[in-house]
Amino acid sequence: MKKIFLCLVACVATMASAQVLNVVSMERLAVPAPIQDARVAAISPSGDYILLTGLANQGLTRFDVASSKISVLSTAQRAGMDAVISEDGNDVLFRESEIDANHKWNESVIHTNLPSMRREVVVAPTNNLGTVNRRMMPGRTNKMSEPEVSVNHDLQIVVSVNGETRILTPQGKNMSYIWATLSPDRTMISYYCSEIGGFVCDLNGNVIASVGKNCRAAKWLDNQTLVGHEAHSDGRDYTSAYITACSLDGKCQRLTDASMMALFPVTSGNKIAFSNLNGEVYMMTVSK
Repeated sequence: MKKIFLCLVACVATMASAQVLNVVSMERLAVPAPIQDARVAAISPSGDYILLTGLANQGLTRFDVASSKISVLSTAQRAGMDAVISEDGNDVLFRESEIDANHKWNESVIHTNLPSMRREVVVAPTNNLGTVNRRMMPGRTNKMSEPEVSVNHDLQIVVSVNGETRILTPQGKNMSYIWATLSPDRTMISYYCSEIGGFVCDLNGNVIASVGKNCRAAKWLDNQTLVGHEAHSDGRDYTSAYITACSLDGKCQRLTDASMMALFPVTSGNKIAFSNLNGEVYMMTVSK
């Protein structure tokens, strides 16, 4: 099936504030029919492949952008929740989950080397896993000085660096925090305070910027730009959803139109990959 190239010049809707990115092109990827209700879980550093999961994070599949070939990495529940790709794109970390006899999630972390497809368990099954992060990648013991960020079971931000772990609650201990990610230069944290909206803080929890409620599940495009989604519902179903870009100086822009119903983007370089509610997968190229 041919990839469908779409020009967004005439149809991209922009919010009230100034433009953040130029949308150069967008293509619908030829995801094979066996992958139903696909959602993009991660994109490789070079953008040559993406990891796909189901809408409920069921399973994890590698999709090669150029050839449209797929490799199934896992069929387990929650495998796509916070999959991690190594800096060279050769290795993937992901969780595999099942409900135990006490009706709790019992989860392990799996490492798969893509060239060989060799699997190994790097974290034994536990019911207190937290977020999968790059520090769990085999061979990274010499990089413990690099910060890592996660969200714990109490929905607080956890920062680990140089063997020290601290809890951040920038909007207060009574708030809930999700979607915490480090900036490319590893000096800032983007997160969503579920009662208020999206923010950026430093590694000590000092708030640097607010991006409001229209950049959910944000990923860093660069150190000054976040890409996420804006979604509206009637309390049961989505009524509209857009991929959005926000800059730390307060600008925000819709990158897709209302017909797309697009959610949960991932980023790499000048590429943004995402899916819509119909399980269609797209790759967008942008410039500044």
